[in-house]
Amino acid sequence: MVNLDGKLCVVWEGKGNGKEVDIMCAEIDVKRDVDGGLRGTILRLDVILVVPKGASISHCLAVEF
Repeated sequence: MVNLDGKLCVVWEGKGNGKEVDIMCAEIDVKRDVDGGLRGTILRLDVILVVPKGASISHCLAVEF
């Protein structure tokens, strides 16, 4: 997870097609509701990379430049 221009960005391993795994990313706009809770709206949801089955995310770093 990372703060990307005020939005929450989450990366995870999706299902894929059996031989490959989809790496997914969602951009979420998070706001406080009137009760003080959090509400999120998904702005974008995409496959950002396809890797061979058996590959996995071991470390995920946010890099600012």
